[in-house]
Amino acid sequence: MTTFAAFVGIAVFVVGVYAVVVLENRAEAQAGSIIVGETIRLSTALQRPMTPADRAASLLQLSRFADLRITLWNADTLELDLYRGHVIQPGTPIVPTRALLAATEAGTGLTTYGPSNEMILYAGVRVPGTRMFLRIGQRDPPIRVVSSQMQKTVIFGLLFALVLAVMGSWIAATRVAKRIKQLADSARRINEGELTEEIVVESRASEFQDLAISLNGMASTFRNDIEKLQRLIRIQNEFLGNISHEVRNPIFAINGYLEALGSETLTEAQRTRYAKKGVGNLDRLTNLFSELIEIARLEYREDLISREPFGLLELAHDIIETAKPKAATKGLALSLESEPLKVVADRNRIRQVMTNLVENGIAYTDRGTVSCTISEFQGNAMIEVIDTGKGIAPEHLERIFERFYRVDAARSRKHGGSGLGLSIVHQILQAHGQQINVESQVGVGTRFWFELPLAEKDLKHS
Repeated sequence: MTTFAAFVGIAVFVVGVYAVVVLENRAEAQAGSIIVGETIRLSTALQRPMTPADRAASLLQLSRFADLRITLWNADTLELDLYRGHVIQPGTPIVPTRALLAATEAGTGLTTYGPSNEMILYAGVRVPGTRMFLRIGQRDPPIRVVSSQMQKTVIFGLLFALVLAVMGSWIAATRVAKRIKQLADSARRINEGELTEEIVVESRASEFQDLAISLNGMASTFRNDIEKLQRLIRIQNEFLGNISHEVRNPIFAINGYLEALGSETLTEAQRTRYAKKGVGNLDRLTNLFSELIEIARLEYREDLISREPFGLLELAHDIIETAKPKAATKGLALSLESEPLKVVADRNRIRQVMTNLVENGIAYTDRGTVSCTISEFQGNAMIEVIDTGKGIAPEHLERIFERFYRVDAARSRKHGGSGLGLSIVHQILQAHGQQINVESQVGVGTRFWFELPLAEKDLKHS
């Protein structure tokens, strides 16, 4: 506000000085030029032969109607001194003063000021061919009066404009400061962690609205990032807890079996059983670390995916044949229904995905079937693994791809699961730019599916 008022004040000062000094000087010069011209014209008229009485009557009438002071003197004698139709000191001897001798040559003039500080313009000239001098004086010439009124109007207008500018800048600055304070308070609350309250600025200015929208967007981004970070921290804590539990159990078991094997009272059958138990737990620990390393490699090294064309039917057939003995031990029917499609992907990684899904279906199905279906869908190959197991409750569906997350922890450990299989599936497909999908109904079964790009559109072979 101060800066704006200062700029406007400087402009008002400059224009005011111009109006007072320059316009006044120009008006005075113009008024002097006018009265000089009138004096010359009147002196020319006085050259005509006329009686003193006629000359006095003519000059008296002119002074009355033109609001002039007309002074005429001959040598040192004042002949006429007229003002507004009145005779002043007629016939009096006179000693020429500076005012009376204002001009001895045509075109010169003098400005004086009366007792009330009013301006009086004089112009004098010698009447050609005579010994007479003529002087005309005019109090406050009309052009100067008009100029003075214009100066007052301009100065008043400038002062009024300055007042309005100061008031307007004060109002604007107050409104702007209020909005800025609102935004500053909102930014402070965001900095303090209050991210749920929406910032509302009561202003029609698009700049403030845009800034409020940006702050709301920033707060929303921070809120989402914090929620993601909190979720990651929760997952990390769960991961650390799970991995410590997963590692601790087989280590304790191996330690126990090794201590038992050192006992001299064990029979040969007990030694064999304890040795197998120890080796089994060691294998479990080895698989756990292998899967953790696998996830880390997939997460940070997507270049480990080597894409090449291969036939899905042959791959799926190998996986089903490998898994049939495990399904047979549980009395499950394992089936494959596949079109001869060729896709572009990492064959070994896709084998790992399909194997995990099929074995997961077998592990969590007690009766019924586990089927694998491969078909063309919207220009891609769609791979489905469907089981008739116990199903997954809706509250667990969003988390089943997290590391170490188990819907039924006791059942998973019973079957030797580490809780990393579906997480590996998710990482492999994500590295391929694909998504693993799941739908399930408790007591009915579960369906996993994903898509892969075809090697050649409409070309089907195994």
